[in-house]
Amino acid sequence: MSTRCNIIVTSDKGIAQYYHHCDGYWSGVGEELKEWFAEYFNKFFNDGGKKPQALKIMEELSTNNSDYEYERDFIQLHGDIEFLYEIVENEECIKIVCYQYANITDWEDSTREELELKREICCWAFYYQTWYDWYTEGKKKLRELLNEK
Repeated sequence: MSTRCNIIVTSDKGIAQYYHHCDGYWSGVGEELKEWFAEYFNKFFNDGGKKPQALKIMEELSTNNSDYEYERDFIQLHGDIEFLYEIVENEECIKIVCYQYANITDWEDSTREELELKREICCWAFYYQTWYDWYTEGKKKLRELLNEK
């Protein structure tokens, strides 16, 4: 049986929804999303590139990995997901939140209240300034260590 999930990305530039059919749990898709976004933040500070944008990052991920299916019509969540990822971009950060839904065996007969029973199980946030400070401080310490030898 597959562990399905939806990924909803929101920013001031728009909204997008993706579907992933398997490995939707936080140690599967969640870790992959975290690593993918971390790679973009590393590029941003290493190469002095453009500020990472959540919608563009997910678009590239879905282009490179067919497991991430872009759902053109953002009307409702996929019918039988176990996990939901919300990726929210604002001026300070890009935040990835993973929610796990209650055990629902029959999605079609579930009440709205049952469908809203979800709990946050993990969260990652990539802060533009903090990431930069961490990266700059790390480079400075590395230079100091190399100069000492």
